[in-house]
Amino acid sequence: MPFEISSQVVGQTDMSRSIFDIWKEIFQNRKMKRAKRSDNCCSGMSNGFDFLYPLISNRGDYDLILDGIHENIFQLHYHDPIMQKTVKCLNTLGISDLVHQYVMRTQHMSLNVYQPLTAISLHRLIAQVQKPIIEWPKSFMRYRTTFMEKRDILRSWHNKIAPYISRHLSIKSFVEDTVSPLLHILSPPTLRPAIYSHFFYLFL
Repeated sequence: MPFEISSQVVGQTDMSRSIFDIWKEIFQNRKMKRAKRSDNCCSGMSNGFDFLYPLISNRGDYDLILDGIHENIFQLHYHDPIMQKTVKCLNTLGISDLVHQYVMRTQHMSLNVYQPLTAISLHRLIAQVQKPIIEWPKSFMRYRTTFMEKRDILRSWHNKIAPYISRHLSIKSFVEDTVSPLLHILSPPTLRPAIYSHFFYLFL
């Protein structure tokens, strides 16, 4: 019986598998072991999907799962001489971030049913045979905390602008048209442009 994404229930959490177990299954290639039970390559890929999708969706906590992927993905040893796999990984993570932002903005939580597909796509691209060394996500969570703090500061600053001005000035245009030139004026000559460019892009 084929696996149906639409039949999955969003919101249920299965804590029987630790989050490290989930990351291990995403980063480690165990397809060779499962393929022995399959008659052909296509059924092997299907079994991989049927194994990973319920494992990830039943665990839930997609934010933490993706944080762990961000933290550890570039510590893996995978063959990618022309960076093709890496580019695909970054594109996949970017699409996942856009979906997450849309879900948070619209509260269409049913769309979370597609989030495990991100991890499955990455698994097929860069999963390694040897056991991965997995670290708890720190840098991405620290970045997210910093991002939230800076965004709140910017919104507070924007709210203090007179209404007859702020109604015609979105936060994005405020950063691009006002904050960016201001940083160029205030920044010392010895400060590299990449540093303060990254600073104001945090607000977008």
